[in-house]
Amino acid sequence: MNNFCDIDYFQLCGVVNGIGGPVSGIRIAYTVDGTTSTTTTDASGAYCIRVPRCASVEITANPLLGVTATPARYVFSPVCSDMPSLNFTLAPVVPPATPATITGIISSALGPVAGIAVNYTVNGMTASTVTGANGAYTISAPLGSDVVITPFAPAGTTLTPPSITIANVTGNTMGQNFMLSVAAGFSVVSGSVSGLPDNASRAVSYTVAGGAAATAITNAAGQYSFVVPTGATNVVITPPLVAGFTPAPANLTLAIVAADTPAQNFVYA
Repeated sequence: MNNFCDIDYFQLCGVVNGIGGPVSGIRIAYTVDGTTSTTTTDASGAYCIRVPRCASVEITANPLLGVTATPARYVFSPVCSDMPSLNFTLAPVVPPATPATITGIISSALGPVAGIAVNYTVNGMTASTVTGANGAYTISAPLGSDVVITPFAPAGTTLTPPSITIANVTGNTMGQNFMLSVAAGFSVVSGSVSGLPDNASRAVSYTVAGGAAATAITNAAGQYSFVVPTGATNVVITPPLVAGFTPAPANLTLAIVAADTPAQNFVYA
């Protein structure tokens, strides 16, 4: 192949510009046939390097941390002419935007409700989280996104509002709260778990005659609640197992739930 390289050396030159114009003192690294050297831009932001004819050359500008150069590099193989305009433009690196935090609490008439699944979409992408011991949930979403929050209402309950839509998230957003209410034809069974050394969320199990087992999650105050159809029979409530502690009573049985039934408590020792 004829590369038309008929002189011994060529000049490769350029200018490094920033937002305010040419930038002096910028280190220029250049590799010629595998050997790397450096130079710096002069007071006018210019640099020049001299390379042998037909050499393979790569040139990069190396600005300070937090600044990027465009293009990232120049690569030539072979070099067969002078090149006077191998310029770089510097610009600050723009960090990715910090996601916004969206928070809320799900409560009932008895207080915060732990263990409620909170489904949400961010720009159409679906995810979920769960309320903690204080009934709170947290969602992260990019600035400018559209968010729809739709918690899951357990059977026999309704949520007000049923969902919340946040269009064009502009920053951290608090107070996206929901109220959990009992639907007609259902009654609330509630109680507490006490005597334990912490306020961790724990699962209280229960069964209803003719139904599958389910769980209710204690909140930070040790309170739990669940709903069953009014008139449900043989409701058996079993407290959580906690190593080193024994609950009293070992379980509770409600022959019939004719109305809201509070004070179904367990004390550990």
